[in-house]
Amino acid sequence: MSDYMKIYNQEEALVTDDIIDASDEVIDAAIPYARPGMFIYNAGQSKVKQKGLDGKWVTVQITGKDGTPGASAYELAKASDPEVGDLDGWLESLKGTSGVNGKSITGITLEVTKAGAITGGTATMDDQSTIPITVTTADA
Repeated sequence: MSDYMKIYNQEEALVTDDIIDASDEVIDAAIPYARPGMFIYNAGQSKVKQKGLDGKWVTVQITGKDGTPGASAYELAKASDPEVGDLDGWLESLKGTSGVNGKSITGITLEVTKAGAITGGTATMDDQSTIPITVTTADA
């Protein structure tokens, strides 16, 4: 059993397929401080689980506007820019350098409509502070 890949904050974690496919006990051993409400997902976000109030991990189905499985963030990026590259390269490109104040982003949570439009979100910094993400649009 491999370790989780990245804990973004106390609400979400990126984990390997062998962890997300494991029993509740194995997931809890890999992420011992997981609390009810926490989400775990694999790199392509094709598998998502959430810890329920009863302590059990429940599979969450991500759906699009018509009820079919929705696209992952990588798939949305690839659709808007075919030059994005492969998943590993794209994930690596999301890592930034430390900012002027010495902080760096450790996680991003996006708010997405059922139609797939990003409407905002939150960036979590390495000191656990958060910064709101505002989305603006410009006419072409």
